[in-house]
Amino acid sequence: MFPHIEIIHSKESPIRNPVIVKVESNGLRLHFDGSDQSLRLIEVLDWSLSTRVAYKGTELAKDGVLTFKQIYSKVFGPTYPGWFDRDSSRYILSYPGVAFSFVVPESISEDSIVKYLSGATPNNSRDLRGACLSMAIFKGHSWQVAQSQIFKPRPLLLGKSILGNGENGSFDNEPEVAPNSLSESSASQIMIDHLQIRHTSGDCLVIFSHHPHGIKDFDIKLNSTDMQSAIMTLGPPSERIFKQDSRLSIHNPDISFDEDDIVGTTGTNNRRRVLSELSSRANTDLFFNYFELGFDLCFDTSLPNPTVKKIIIHGNVPSSLSFQVYNRCRWLLFPPSNRNGNSSQGSPLPPVSSETPFTEFYNQFVPEGTNTPPMSMMLNRTIESPGSSVELVGEDDINHSAADEDDWGATQLYGCPRCIFEVLKNGAVSSLTIF
Repeated sequence: MFPHIEIIHSKESPIRNPVIVKVESNGLRLHFDGSDQSLRLIEVLDWSLSTRVAYKGTELAKDGVLTFKQIYSKVFGPTYPGWFDRDSSRYILSYPGVAFSFVVPESISEDSIVKYLSGATPNNSRDLRGACLSMAIFKGHSWQVAQSQIFKPRPLLLGKSILGNGENGSFDNEPEVAPNSLSESSASQIMIDHLQIRHTSGDCLVIFSHHPHGIKDFDIKLNSTDMQSAIMTLGPPSERIFKQDSRLSIHNPDISFDEDDIVGTTGTNNRRRVLSELSSRANTDLFFNYFELGFDLCFDTSLPNPTVKKIIIHGNVPSSLSFQVYNRCRWLLFPPSNRNGNSSQGSPLPPVSSETPFTEFYNQFVPEGTNTPPMSMMLNRTIESPGSSVELVGEDDINHSAADEDDWGATQLYGCPRCIFEVLKNGAVSSLTIF
């Protein structure tokens, strides 16, 4: 149906600016808000192509041409006046939710525009006399009012905040769980507004904009929320996968080995034991991938009752390698009260949002007096390697990678206490990992 699609976005700020999808073969142009990636505007640019547009059973531009006279006399009626846009030399005829534009020659005075458009009859689809040049579909009473507000960021839903519930940011009441398990069809109806994360505890509050059981929120507590609670509230995941790559498990603070076990020139049996232990522990990490919800849950299946040990939130940022794999999930991250990480001192800092570039908030997650970002490592997801879909690039490879004109798929990982930020070259946060 759509043989060719072109995606246009801001290279410098893909989240704060609209994303445009052009479907030239169908004569359509779709405009999405950058922050929540919701469809805000539909434009029909070519009536002669395969797109069929109808209103109350009446097909518009059946012969590939839609005229001012047809709109006024057969479709909507002369109930709303239009206006002339001098900058573009176009006459805009607007109704609630839909607007039509017409080209007006410079020789036509403003008082004669309606008369000219009503009497002009195009001979073919290339003749613009009285023909509708384009149609806009939007939410609002009129295009004149709506055009300045179409891409206004949607505010997050107000609900109980993860702040103000004790120093560790957890809730005193029991988390709300669905009374019955969700089927796949019911789970597909779940819509998440955003996630609230408490940095000091790692707890994550899921705020629903719609849930089949009427649940407003779901509190995910690290090392506490079990697999059954997650499935009953969020439904079955889109995919379940065991982690197969154990190379980064050595950085797990819960695993302690002597240095000689790892780098010693002797003790081959010890090194084998370490590698075997790391591999066995890595294979106990079961990931629930929720593509439609925009996040993953990692469970520690070495426990009798597996609990959540890690949450990965995806931004679906244009130009990132994972774009269009997950839906975008918005989040609010509440930093510690001061940069020394002590939540019992100082006043609460404002939350960081998923729309904020990393360069504008990293100083809230580094020690007091530090004005530089935390140390990072380059991550290249485009290079395939056995048993893993990612490659960590060392210092010897950074200059070579920077010299490449196409660095698509390369991101920077910034590690902070309890969280890891995956950041694109433009500063947008592609993913946030809470552990």
